[in-house]
Amino acid sequence: MMLCTLYILVGLALTSTIIELVRRQYAQSWHKLQALSGSLAETLRRLGNRPARELMSRLCTTILSVYSRL
Repeated sequence: MMLCTLYILVGLALTSTIIELVRRQYAQSWHKLQALSGSLAETLRRLGNRPARELMSRLCTTILSVYSRL
């Protein structure tokens, strides 16, 4: 019983440590991305938004073509 409790506590400790490390890395990456200025930052923003816009455009076109056939 004591061994199971110890195993669970070690697992929780490792899990929380990994989550904290990932959170810190994400925060650092986000701050670096925000620090970028000029055309590089604008290009990254456009590239980040581009797939979603293209997907929505294609989806709307497909939906409109389906409804126009009805």
